[in-house]
Amino acid sequence: MTLNAALLAALCAFYVAMMLRHGRQNALTPRSFYAAINLMRLGPYMVAVLVDPGMMDSRIYHTIGAVELEGVIRTYLACELLGAVLFFYLLRGARLEWCPAAPASARPARPPGLWAIVLLVAVALVLVVIRVQAAGGLGFLLANLALRAEITAGYGFLVTPAYACFAIATVAALQRVCARRCLFDWAVFIGVITIGALGMSAFGGRKDALLLACTALIAYASLVRPLRWTSPVFPTVFVCVAAYSYFLGAARQLGGLDMVSADPLAVAGDGLRNLSTFFKTLSYVDTYLFIVSYFQHADYWWFSIFQNLPASFMPSLLYPDKPPVDEGVYIRSLLEGYALTPPIPARDLYPSSLPPETLGNGYAAFGMAGVAAFFALKAWCFRLAFSLRLGAWKALPMVFLVCFAYNFQVSPLRLVQILQVLAVCLALNVLIRFFRKSST
Repeated sequence: MTLNAALLAALCAFYVAMMLRHGRQNALTPRSFYAAINLMRLGPYMVAVLVDPGMMDSRIYHTIGAVELEGVIRTYLACELLGAVLFFYLLRGARLEWCPAAPASARPARPPGLWAIVLLVAVALVLVVIRVQAAGGLGFLLANLALRAEITAGYGFLVTPAYACFAIATVAALQRVCARRCLFDWAVFIGVITIGALGMSAFGGRKDALLLACTALIAYASLVRPLRWTSPVFPTVFVCVAAYSYFLGAARQLGGLDMVSADPLAVAGDGLRNLSTFFKTLSYVDTYLFIVSYFQHADYWWFSIFQNLPASFMPSLLYPDKPPVDEGVYIRSLLEGYALTPPIPARDLYPSSLPPETLGNGYAAFGMAGVAAFFALKAWCFRLAFSLRLGAWKALPMVFLVCFAYNFQVSPLRLVQILQVLAVCLALNVLIRFFRKSST
């Protein structure tokens, strides 16, 4: 217990040091943002687990067993610390910026047109409506949020393009605020992010809406006014995000939407009494602990989850035997008692997911050495991503890079999602340049 607490303290201290070192002038620089996100994802919940292991998912707790749990936690925390130190060490000297500054000789960029923002929101809403209709309509979907994965199966490829359009429209609206500082542009920005958050929440998922909020916050700090960690903006955003996450999580349970609608104050009071539940929803610690425990006794998977990566870009409607894009389906199936080695058709697996991300995939590949190799690969991918140039709008590189910093893992699912966002940004970059040349 003492060693585990020391490992957790060292890990949290390392992330705090990175936040302070790289966030002196602006708290939301890429390195500082990455450190803060990871600290929030694992720090508070891991403290709760050390104090009370009963906080864990009961299935995972009983699968690991009380006797082995302390050793599994020790191995997991050592992997986290190894990955964090190696990642930041390999990024030393890299120039990471959300949107590179324009040359002094360059003409001031024109703010995005209102028509372009409206068009992006309209395209995103069309994609959301298509998926809602395919799921049986909004009323049916809201009444069955607990079964959203099964209801919307086959249409997951629409989510990332919809998110990209909402996010680009959000940052473009902030570019107009930065250029003109008028009340109308602020109203446009608030309207866009509200519509985007509602659209991305329609399927019961929290991550895309939270990523949209992060994108808006980083765009504000980069384009309008830098933020420091002492800014009152951060506690305000935290309260809003915690309330959103808890209410949406409650609505996703069987009969949860009726409960939230009938007595929202009671749900809010329960959320305040169980604040640790919020951090649990952000964290994959339980999944990591299960993976470490399982692969301490089972054969490693090596790189088998990447064998069918090219097929990930084909809709399952056209490829019935397609393995899951989300490799977390394999992990959830293991927890449910399946005996398997990837790849396997998604229809033969449990219809839910426990995302393993970089740490889990690395450990499943070949233990702690796999964790080191996968975090080294992740650092290399960060260097590559931040070297890309999408200059037609500041919104394009910012949306792609914030999504990358928040979401990218050495994972087939995250790779497909990132490439989809990049494809949308590249297509818009070409279109914007074409129309600008045509108008001159």
